[in-house]
Amino acid sequence: ALMGHRDGIVGSWRTPELVTLNKDNQKLQDLTTPQPPALDDPAQLWRWEPWVRATVFDFELLTSLKFSFPDPYTAMLSHRAASGGADVKVVSLSRPDVAVFTKQLDWLDFYSDLREDRAAEILCQMGPQVAFWSTLIYLHPSRTPKTLELLDAAVRFAIFAEIRFKHAIAAQRAIEYSTQVQPMIQTPGHGSLPSGHSTQAFIIAVVLCALFNAQPNSVFRQQAMRQAYRVAVNRTVAGVHFPIDSIAGHVLGTSLGEYFVARCKPKLGGNGMITPRYFKGNGINANGPHGNPDFDYHEPLSDADVAAYILNNPAMTAPQVRAYFSFIDWDAAQTAVDGSDILWWLWNQAASEWTGKSLQNTR
Repeated sequence: ALMGHRDGIVGSWRTPELVTLNKDNQKLQDLTTPQPPALDDPAQLWRWEPWVRATVFDFELLTSLKFSFPDPYTAMLSHRAASGGADVKVVSLSRPDVAVFTKQLDWLDFYSDLREDRAAEILCQMGPQVAFWSTLIYLHPSRTPKTLELLDAAVRFAIFAEIRFKHAIAAQRAIEYSTQVQPMIQTPGHGSLPSGHSTQAFIIAVVLCALFNAQPNSVFRQQAMRQAYRVAVNRTVAGVHFPIDSIAGHVLGTSLGEYFVARCKPKLGGNGMITPRYFKGNGINANGPHGNPDFDYHEPLSDADVAAYILNNPAMTAPQVRAYFSFIDWDAAQTAVDGSDILWWLWNQAASEWTGKSLQNTR
């Protein structure tokens, strides 16, 4: 049909005329004197299909990472600066002893009582989490397409990282420890620690709070963190994760979220700051006073979190809080990572959807 249609209207071949729009300056471009864009120009991203942009974003994030093993017990994710120099630590996880996982089975028995109450949530959360994010903010494919692209990029990033850690740590699932666990859903075909749902839920919470500049005591941040916590705990209720898996996912998801936000800044002069964190599972003594921890999303992941925890637990001192959560550690000083103009473009596009400027220039 299109071939016949062209034959009917094309006429004699002529010199190309002004037919394409230059999105950068909103004027027609003369094809007789074409002006190609600068190499690797982020302003060209609007021209591509969403799956193409997604591939570009994934490559931009993943090629700046290094996965290593600083000791026989630990796997670490680091950032490799574009300008060279020393790697920047992002997050590390180490595997708890089998005795810790065995003791954690008591928590799975405890949480199994909630299966009937949480069944609908658990089944819905086996797939994409957009419906749950949309209860916090007004997300819609037609209204906020770039925000959804941003969140999808964050989730894909989390999946790449979590699966690499899962393979390295190779922790057995709860069903492999006891026939009485009897999960209410199919146990996934990958390692138990870290919890992928916990990782993804917390990276989304961190990214959303950064996008909307939600302050520590804001209702928005509270709701975002509570939602992430509930998603994570539901996997223990379902019988497919230990609480310790969710703790590791909390550390990983929060760290990846900070890193993702830091990368979504301009390449020149836009260095974002991150707090390197460490989940020290191999340091947990199953027979010690804190050898069987449950997941608490208030667990501190920074010095500021310790102060906040003490406000809610005034009988405790900072050293006591650190000792109680001795399996989590972090660097006191934040570290800079270089930004990415490509990711900065995506961030600005998403942010503009909430300021009434989504149809403005791609710059």
